[in-house]
Amino acid sequence: MENRCVKLQLELKKEGALDEGKIDRRVDELRQKLMKEDFKRERGILKPHETHELAAMKVQENKKLCSSIKVNASYVEGKAFDKELQAESCLKAIKERQRIESKQEQRAAKMQEEREDRAKLCQEELANQGKDS
Repeated sequence: MENRCVKLQLELKKEGALDEGKIDRRVDELRQKLMKEDFKRERGILKPHETHELAAMKVQENKKLCSSIKVNASYVEGKAFDKELQAESCLKAIKERQRIESKQEQRAAKMQEEREDRAKLCQEELANQGKDS
């Protein structure tokens, strides 16, 4: 449905005969028409008393919409206003950052230790070469 609206909008802009307001009105008219057709088609399949089926169809429609606009599957409506959830999320992020920093520090310490070992080996080899000469 939205693809057809976007195509119409692009075609009208390309023609250049209409201003933005008229283009938007035409696109909105097409969108409303398509939504009515879609609604009639969906309602024609199920009867009004089949509420569970209608609810299931609505859930599927919402999933389809969310996937088309790339909404994260873990998204919860209104979670930005939940202070406890935000605090918990912040703590998780802090712990994750600390874990990453700890790993980086461990790697840096290991690399430093390896450098020191290599330097020690080089000094021993030089000392052994000095004795052999």
